[in-house]
Amino acid sequence: MRKLVCLILLPAFVYIAHAQPRVFPFSAFEISCGEVPGEVVDEGDVVRVRGEKHTGIYFSDLEWLNGCASWTIDSDYFPATDISTFVGTTTLSSNCLDGTFFIYESGYWNAEGVVSSASGYGTSLLAGADWRSSSKSISLDAALAMIGKDSRVVNGNPCYPEALPAHGKARLIFGQIVFPEE
Repeated sequence: MRKLVCLILLPAFVYIAHAQPRVFPFSAFEISCGEVPGEVVDEGDVVRVRGEKHTGIYFSDLEWLNGCASWTIDSDYFPATDISTFVGTTTLSSNCLDGTFFIYESGYWNAEGVVSSASGYGTSLLAGADWRSSSKSISLDAALAMIGKDSRVVNGNPCYPEALPAHGKARLIFGQIVFPEE
């Protein structure tokens, strides 16, 4: 009689401890404090705006994300559907750290407001950090009510010493900052 011999080889699993990235979830309010219109080209089916510039303030539950921002937007408005799509870049400078985030964003807006997603990276003390977020429009009054008694809001004006723009734009941003493995 022949015996069947089976040789079973089990793969060797070796556990190697890996450093984990540091992840900081956050929420923030972006308040628009100034706007410079861009160049408008009306092509009939689409109205293109290039180089629209904004300045604003960020209020975040992560102290090192509180700061001043400037952003540039290129958008395409489609009158037939009353929807605009856009891409933009934002520079957010921290109030308390020597660091800046450069953020790339895309999204759309319609009668109900803005919806977008963004990614970016940090510099200086924020070097190596990745920014990932999504946002939605919120009324300025609601944003100010949620910000509360932040010392940067003077007499209800988050843009102080500049005047608060009449159009009063605000966005609620949810995201995470991810620092690489140590």
